Amino acid sequence: MDWLIYSGIMFVFSISYYLILRSLQRQGMPSAVNMLMMFLPAVPLYIIIILAEKINLVLSLWHLSIIFIATYLFSYLGNIYSLKGIKEAPNSGYSLIIQKSYAVYTTFAAALLFGSVINAKTVIAILVIIIFSGFILIEKQAPKGSLGKAVSRSWILPTFMAFFLFGNLTLVSKWLLEQGITPIVRGFYLNIFVTGMYAINLFSEIKYKGLVVPKINGKQYVQLILLGISCGAFNLAMQYAFNVTPNIGIVSIINTASITPITVFSAILFKESLNLQKIVGIIGVSVGLAILVI
Repeated sequence: MDWLIYSGIMFVFSISYYLILRSLQRQGMPSAVNMLMMFLPAVPLYIIIILAEKINLVLSLWHLSIIFIATYLFSYLGNIYSLKGIKEAPNSGYSLIIQKSYAVYTTFAAALLFGSVINAKTVIAILVIIIFSGFILIEKQAPKGSLGKAVSRSWILPTFMAFFLFGNLTLVSKWLLEQGITPIVRGFYLNIFVTGMYAINLFSEIKYKGLVVPKINGKQYVQLILLGISCGAFNLAMQYAFNVTPNIGIVSIINTASITPITVFSAILFKESLNLQKIVGIIGVSVGLAILVI
């Protein structure tokens, strides 16, 4: 069962990727730097694999254009919104579980694009997901006259933007696989394109917006490199899993399941907020997704 092996690798690197990212964010590392390093370290690794395996990188202009457009719209912008949602959420797991619930969106889109069937079980699962998402989204407001501050909801909009953009990226990835474009070839071009985009973004932030990149110490250099390796391994393992699984929803639910350890470790390592309401929401959404894909 190759898809299970690839999904397991994806699961592990999903956890390490987001925890490293959260650590860098808490240390004040600018998002522009984090986004560049999410993809840059993977480029030489792809090159080594391609040279070792003598993989043919020749694609038609049409397919290359699709990858470029999808990279900008769904990966580049998707990660910008994703990092914003993660950074501003009271616990990174709250934003992540909604982002990773894009299986809801892709279920309906797949029915229209690929002829997938929507049945009563699917409708029930979606209702469960919507209801329990409320447990995650609804924050208790501070009472009038209280010295406490209401919890900010600024993370919600970028979180849902990432939700739709990552969902579209999954659909395009499935289409490219059906076109015969292997995960390693797609991953190579995506990393080349998105690395260039984030390099331009970082340069623009520094030159035109006055971004000051703090002095990076040895530990942070290691974390940034591990961030890129984890992100690259996560994305590549997911694509290989999509390529061999009998149901891409199974891969999506395993991906979403990584939210539980991410949220728990965030609370333990970074002392982020975690209460019973949020725990119920996380469990409920996970159950809804399980009903959706099983």
